[in-house]
Amino acid sequence: MQRAEGIAIAEAKAAAMVHRCGVTAPEHVNPLAYAASLGVTVYDGKLRGAQAQLVRVRDRAAIVRADRGRDDRARAFSIAHERGHLELLHASRPVVELCSPAPRAPRGQRSVEAEANRYSGAALMPSTLVQPLCEVPTMTLDVAHAITRWFPVSI
Repeated sequence: MQRAEGIAIAEAKAAAMVHRCGVTAPEHVNPLAYAASLGVTVYDGKLRGAQAQLVRVRDRAAIVRADRGRDDRARAFSIAHERGHLELLHASRPVVELCSPAPRAPRGQRSVEAEANRYSGAALMPSTLVQPLCEVPTMTLDVAHAITRWFPVSI
């Protein structure tokens, strides 16, 4: 699978999840509820480097969020990102690789991190809710700031 195809699948799966979770207004966007809809519990814990980590044991999964820092918007992105890995059926990295950043995929090649990022963005900023904010004669940073007021995202 090439990069563009994987990203398109991630976007579509996030949109379907948003629909299943009944998100029809910005205040319905809730990454903790998204995780719970798959039976995933979110814990705060000590992590070195990563903001969050998906942990799987047999047929169960949990997301561990770094307990450092309290940027709720970054934490929301991390939860949705890890949920994306789970829903997109990405394989877990081997334990020995968890202490270093994931390698970047060559341009144009599939990247599970890019897919999880796109999933997270689409889950936190559903296109059906964001698009009306973007329908302006001239695009300015005011639009980006409006999005951050309505949705759990940062610029």
